[in-house]
Amino acid sequence: MVSPDTVRAVGAGNGAYTASNAALEAPALTLAKEEAGHGVRVNVVAPSLVVSPQAGEILALKGVTDVEAYYAGLPAGRALTVE
Repeated sequence: MVSPDTVRAVGAGNGAYTASNAALEAPALTLAKEEAGHGVRVNVVAPSLVVSPQAGEILALKGVTDVEAYYAGLPAGRALTVE
């Protein structure tokens, strides 16, 4: 399953989006527990923000003024890069 990292980095103004992504992760956690005894692993891939012009626009719309501090606060401690 794929879900963005917004569930880990909850912020004001993202309620519905965060809730919908949490709804994606709940079945994965349940399935993982149900199937663990059968050797089945369930994972959620949670990509984060990728450094890009669009990311800059999104952060500006969110009112982020210290982009580096914002990136440091992401679950991975940094934004992703294309590389």
